Amino acid sequence: MPDTFARRTGTVVVTVNYRLGAMGFLATAGLDGETRDGVSGNFGMLDQQAALRWVRADIGRFGGDPGRVTVAGEWAGGRSVCTQLASPTSKGLYRAGIVESGAYGNCAARTHEAAVAAGAAFARKVGCADLSAACLRGKSSAEILAAQGGFDWGPVVGGAFLPVQPFEAYAKGAAARVPVLNGANEDEGRLFAFARFDNAGTPLTAERYPAVVKETWGADPGERVLERYPLDGYTSPALAYATAFGDHLMACPALRLDAVLAGRGPVYAYEFADRTSPPFASLRDLHTGFDFGATHVNEVQYFFKHFGLTTPLNAEQRVLSLQMIQYWGSFVRGGVPRADGQPAMPGGAGPVLSLRTASRGGNIVSTTVHREHRCDLWDAAARG
Repeated sequence: MPDTFARRTGTVVVTVNYRLGAMGFLATAGLDGETRDGVSGNFGMLDQQAALRWVRADIGRFGGDPGRVTVAGEWAGGRSVCTQLASPTSKGLYRAGIVESGAYGNCAARTHEAAVAAGAAFARKVGCADLSAACLRGKSSAEILAAQGGFDWGPVVGGAFLPVQPFEAYAKGAAARVPVLNGANEDEGRLFAFARFDNAGTPLTAERYPAVVKETWGADPGERVLERYPLDGYTSPALAYATAFGDHLMACPALRLDAVLAGRGPVYAYEFADRTSPPFASLRDLHTGFDFGATHVNEVQYFFKHFGLTTPLNAEQRVLSLQMIQYWGSFVRGGVPRADGQPAMPGGAGPVLSLRTASRGGNIVSTTVHREHRCDLWDAAARG
């Protein structure tokens, strides 16, 4: 629920629904034939653009300014923003973008070939051996939903919506030249490690750690990961794995996005680093003793009521929450992200505003985030 953010910043917050899973991202040869450019699979992304067109046309009736629209998202939503920035068909629909934990995989979309192959496998799974759109449309929504698990649903590159991969569009100067606020959380990987190991009833042991690392990343860079994330540097094997996983998945891609965006317009970088932040609502309900730190999604509850629930923030966390709302609010209103009595969020690639509570030193501009997340290792791995 965005009521606190809207009230404190004087902004109009619009949340939208769009088609997910197979409903939003199914690509087949039959569906290709029904599209203008011959590339299906971006229905969910086009839903987002339809919502943005509605906002541009009608937000004035709600007290908003159609010339100052900021498109924002977290995780899959952040990746959506990363993709929309590179889409020529979204031009003019927004003034700025906010990407929270959304740069994973360098925002890469599925190739058309891979998307159509996955679509054919899905069609067969749902009982459409002829792969026809008519057969698929004859299935109930319950049948579609039951069959869509196990597939990598997401945007498709190669058509009018997304002619080239997002990072390629940024590098070529073909992306929207709008201000972007981008970042990730310090301990992104802890949620994923908890889900894979502890919550599954199979805590990661020191004996299994090397094999799990190589299973995740292969022998190379697996051996280098073991060297850079040694068990004696962490309180548990799960946290060692979580740190590597988060650096690879989120932290370093976010910094790469800063670098590629810096050449085409203002980009402001942050890292949410409140390691005492309460786990979000569904994790709190598990009553686990796992140390989540500043994990994935935790920053959202400093802006909004996550699932409509009030987050149990302590006094200094409430101060940090208000500061973060000021940073994001000043950016949405059209300026440099600022908060009263705090350092401005730095622009360009390199420096990052580390968002911390007072007891951990307060908000500081850091120039060591790239090194702290071993991004030399992960950038080299990304280059192949």
